[in-house]
Amino acid sequence: MNDKVVRSDGSQIGGKCSAALPLAVWALYLRSMNTLYFLECHSPKRHRIDIPAPTLTESIGNQPATTTDEKGAAFVCNQCGSVSSYSNLEIHSEVSPEPDPFRLHAYSLFCIEPECDGRNCVAPKRIHEVWHTAKRTYPRVTSAWKNDGTAKCAAGHLLLWNPDRGYSYLRCESPF
Repeated sequence: MNDKVVRSDGSQIGGKCSAALPLAVWALYLRSMNTLYFLECHSPKRHRIDIPAPTLTESIGNQPATTTDEKGAAFVCNQCGSVSSYSNLEIHSEVSPEPDPFRLHAYSLFCIEPECDGRNCVAPKRIHEVWHTAKRTYPRVTSAWKNDGTAKCAAGHLLLWNPDRGYSYLRCESPF
């Protein structure tokens, strides 16, 4: 083919090139990109809470889409200690050349199973927290954690925790 590649400044490159070459280069570029997922903290500062890729997805054609069923989970913000419930509808994503820190095991998702204010409640209760395992920063339940009023158990009772209690952290998968 006698196609010429035209740069943005108007200059041309070469006289003979394959039309597939730019497409191949584009495909390599796209393969090097990663989708990163995060939530925005409900505090006024809107800190970023990185989360693992959602697992509750379905495919429409060859386009992935999050499930239409709304799922919720409580997360603690590592920056301000705000504990809030989040919906899968609040998940943000961005395409980045940076690798997914969860796939690299630089970040890990853990959770505790706290109490709630329901009497004899047996509903599932979890607070999720991202650990920066590469930095070896392992958070712990503290008195700095504050429930913003949205973090509730599956039965709708307010989640409670005691910073003096020795909670076991459990490694967990994405709740979304």
